[in-house]
Amino acid sequence: APLFFLSPSRIYRILREVRRALALRQSSLISRSFLKKRGFLSGGFFWGQNPFLFGLFLTHILVVGIWTTGVLSALYAGALLPNFRSTASLLSGIVNGIAAVLAAFWVDPVAAVITDQALQGLREEKEIAYLSFWLILSRLLGTFFAQVIFLPAAYLVKFVTLILT
Repeated sequence: APLFFLSPSRIYRILREVRRALALRQSSLISRSFLKKRGFLSGGFFWGQNPFLFGLFLTHILVVGIWTTGVLSALYAGALLPNFRSTASLLSGIVNGIAAVLAAFWVDPVAAVITDQALQGLREEKEIAYLSFWLILSRLLGTFFAQVIFLPAAYLVKFVTLILT
């Protein structure tokens, strides 16, 4: 049964549905006219009028990158320091704790306020869909960012391990 999900026809069908869902057509939830009217394409809601949301985008990339690489960097630092392997691997909890604090204080409250404003009618509900798109995109980019910071994070964990021991 698990191989069913990996079949080429299934992957092609999923990719076709994703492409269809992301297509900016007039009938879609986030149409090109909607984006132009709200200023999304001309630097409005997300990029121009509210630079804090751009900061949210970048912060979410950072948080996801730290979360993604936390355990792996600690394990690699343990491989670099075989005598202090357990100390290095236990530091992954601290690394992921930092990511959790960043998410709890910077990312989640902003998304919650925007959602609450949409529920109160101060924002259109379509802006929530747009915000969700940017959060999903930042999660994907954060995963790629984790690949960039993997080795520096491992050496940082190694350095902290040497300080602690």
